[in-house]
Amino acid sequence: MKRTFTAFAFLLLLSLASIASADIPASPAARAFIAKQHMGKNLQQFAQLAARTTVTYAMVAEKIGPAGARKALDEQITQLLPKYQPQWDLNLAEAYQQSFTDEEMASLAAEGQASKYASKVTAKQQEVSDRMKAKSTPILKALITDALAALMPLGV
Repeated sequence: MKRTFTAFAFLLLLSLASIASADIPASPAARAFIAKQHMGKNLQQFAQLAARTTVTYAMVAEKIGPAGARKALDEQITQLLPKYQPQWDLNLAEAYQQSFTDEEMASLAAEGQASKYASKVTAKQQEVSDRMKAKSTPILKALITDALAALMPLGV
């Protein structure tokens, strides 16, 4: 009986811990901040930079030349962005939501750099960046994988 209670207590604590560490859903204010400030526009740049370090990209560049490979990669990433951008932006809004109140998010969305909370964005940048990296690396990898798969026929 005691063993069953201990197991139940452990499972309860484990589930409560996961609830406490779960992401805070992005509020409309956080989503507005990300959209109005174009905070998620870096997805394309991150994907281009990361994809250019792969063996697949090197094979394509060797076959069709660096300029042709860069152009083909950029076109593929641009074409794939609508598939990945919404989740990237949502993850970014959730990452900010964990460091800012709805009032702060609304002020930042409406006033941008003129907001009295603008300095807090700078102060919390590393924290937000770490959360975003942990949550969104799979999105970046999937985008790169899809783009490079489309380029494979060029490098074969």
